Amino acid sequence: MNTPNYFAMDDLTVATIPESGTIVLMLSGFGGMVLFRRHLKR
Repeated sequence: MNTPNYFAMDDLTVATIPESGTIVLMLSGFGGMVLFRRHLKR
């Protein structure tokens, strides 16, 4: 179980590129909204 390594790597990625994470969150949220609206229209 190398959980400390995983957490350290994850922390490093978040600290290095926070913009990409925010973009991914925004894109996923936008995609979810579009899919939800499409589902409601049917």
